[in-house]
Amino acid sequence: MAESPVWLITGASSGIGLAMLKHALSRGARVVAALRKPDVLAPLAHAYPSTQLLLAAVDVTSLETIHAVFALVQDHFGRLDVVFNNAGLGVVAEIESPDGMDYARKCFDVNVWGALEVSRAAVRFFREVNPPGVGGRLIQSGSKTGIQAIPCIGFYSASKYALEGFTEALASELQPEWAIKITIVQFGDFESKIAENSLFGAVPSAYIDETTGTPSTRVYLSQRTSTANKAEDAADRVWKLAQLETPPLRLVLGADAVRVMREKIAVLNDTVDTYESWSDNMLSG
Repeated sequence: MAESPVWLITGASSGIGLAMLKHALSRGARVVAALRKPDVLAPLAHAYPSTQLLLAAVDVTSLETIHAVFALVQDHFGRLDVVFNNAGLGVVAEIESPDGMDYARKCFDVNVWGALEVSRAAVRFFREVNPPGVGGRLIQSGSKTGIQAIPCIGFYSASKYALEGFTEALASELQPEWAIKITIVQFGDFESKIAENSLFGAVPSAYIDETTGTPSTRVYLSQRTSTANKAEDAADRVWKLAQLETPPLRLVLGADAVRVMREKIAVLNDTVDTYESWSDNMLSG
């Protein structure tokens, strides 16, 4: 009988991360749940033995805690099959917001540099700790805002675009014999606490006029507590993704995200077709 898989889930305290944790446990997986404040999951931890669930205090802006949680996985389970790289920080602020640059740096510390360090640690573990050829799955928590930015979340969008870029490069650098498979899940709007967990920057005076479009976006983002997309459904699809023999590099998840992707592809195709001739006869010699 095959051993149950070992998952490491960052950002496991709420939203898709928590739903993924519960779903993985329900499927018999062994899970290390990484979050800044493990106490919030104490009731869940009491329901499972330490042979199936461990909680770890991890701040992805701290390389020390990232290394510590991977060491915990190795010491406790001796292997790792799936990393769901899900920790994130939202920012609601116009690009010209007085708080913009400070909040952008905080956002990038979590969503880019933190996610990057977790990715690097995951690949090393899959290659050097797991038996040769076993590999592992790295699943990145992307967003439809990494496909198309909207007003007031430009900094968050930029962080997700960065995730897309370094993940695509990383996937292209891996040797096939390592058997490491990477997917970016481009999530649409799912049930989460993103509104209460985001940083809200001050509105620049030039953007207070309702005609700018940013006030209505701010209201929507500040009041959104749930959407048509259920976090449990996202967790179910991510679980299925982890079982695929040949997973895609990108998985667009949620009807709203699919719509955004199709619209973006259509615009890009139209733009390329319209201006393709501008690139004619440009080769030297």
